[in-house]
Amino acid sequence: MGAIQLGMRWRSAALVTATCLFALLSNAGCSASGSGVMHQHKVAHGTEDVRSIRVGETTRVALSANPSTGFGWSVNPDASTGLEHVDLLDEGFIRSDSGLIGGPGRRWWAAKGVSPGRTSLVFDYRRAWERQMPPAKQRTVIINVRPG
Repeated sequence: MGAIQLGMRWRSAALVTATCLFALLSNAGCSASGSGVMHQHKVAHGTEDVRSIRVGETTRVALSANPSTGFGWSVNPDASTGLEHVDLLDEGFIRSDSGLIGGPGRRWWAAKGVSPGRTSLVFDYRRAWERQMPPAKQRTVIINVRPG
């Protein structure tokens, strides 16, 4: 087998491995109860992610992002509702362990229930300089806050 064929096979295998790893690590979220127990939640593409917490509990939202492309996630306050039922903390971007320069990671938020009710958090994925354009992606996380 020639060196060119070996190089092409190695690149193909590396691409398949990287794609599978990215898919595996994408879009997981966590929820923490007052007892400190963490629960994993999948943030589905194109659908609502529905969660239920009690007043005083916190749920974490993680969305896959790659800031090196110019895109980033932000809360859309005009489309979100019931924000008075949660304290929302932007925990920032955490790069994946891929070791790639400009590689992907996750943008994290923590939402703590402060009063019973329903919160709909709408997240937009867009470039900061393209605010007049529709977002490239949009995710909605519904949080039902129950009495403590």
